[in-house]
Amino acid sequence: MPAPAPESGQDENAPRLQILAQYVRDLSFENPGAPNFRLPEGEQPEMKI
Repeated sequence: MPAPAPESGQDENAPRLQILAQYVRDLSFENPGAPNFRLPEGEQPEMKI
């Protein structure tokens, strides 16, 4: 992919910074109230084992 042309007013010889990759350590989403958000207040879930 060719480098983009410099915008007007920028020095063509100025150093450029290009990000090639990004490291993401943890993408988890934690919601402590998740088990209770679907149940009406005080109602117990039905489970058959």
